[in-house]
Amino acid sequence: SVGPTAEVAIKVETLVLDQLDVEQQASEGSDSPIAQYQCLSSSSLLQSLPSEVSERVAAAVIAVNFAANAPIIETGEPGESMYFLESGSATAGVDGVSVATYCMGEYFGELALLSDEPRQATVLAGTDGALVLQLQREVFERNLESKMAAVELKNRVRRLLDAKKRAKETAIAKKVALDRER
Repeated sequence: SVGPTAEVAIKVETLVLDQLDVEQQASEGSDSPIAQYQCLSSSSLLQSLPSEVSERVAAAVIAVNFAANAPIIETGEPGESMYFLESGSATAGVDGVSVATYCMGEYFGELALLSDEPRQATVLAGTDGALVLQLQREVFERNLESKMAAVELKNRVRRLLDAKKRAKETAIAKKVALDRER
C-alpha cells in the first residue's frame, strides 16, 4: 500500500505528464483535436466565434497531408470546402502567377463556403509539404449554432475576399508590367 504523500506525488506526476503530452501534441502540429482547435482558434476568420462553435468545427475538420508541391486545390474545380493550414506552407497561383503565400494558421478556399463558383486559383503545398484541416461546407453550416454567427462570418469572409482580390489584381498587374518591360 502506498501512503497519502506517495499518492499525491503520483497524481501530480501523472498530471504533469498529461500536460506535457498535450503541449507536445500541440507543438508538433499533429492532427490531434487539441492541435486542430489551436490552429482554428488562431485563425482570424474564426476568432470572433464563440469557443464552443470553434470546438465543434475543430471536431469536424479532416486533417490531410500533402506532399511537397502537390496541388491542394486547382483552378476550375468545384469548391465544396475550405482549408486551414496547420503546418507547412502553401502558395496560390492564377495563370502561373503567384498571388498569395500561406503559412501556419492561415486559410484558403473560403469562397466555397459562400458560393457554388469553381475555384479561382490553384493552391500548391510548399516545398516541405503541408498539413491542412479540411472543412466541408455542409459540416461548417451544420455546426454553426447561430444564424447571426453565420452572417457575421460571411461578412468577414466577403471583406477578406475583397482584400485578396485587390492583392491578386495588383500582383497580376505587376507581372504584366514586368513582361512589357522585357
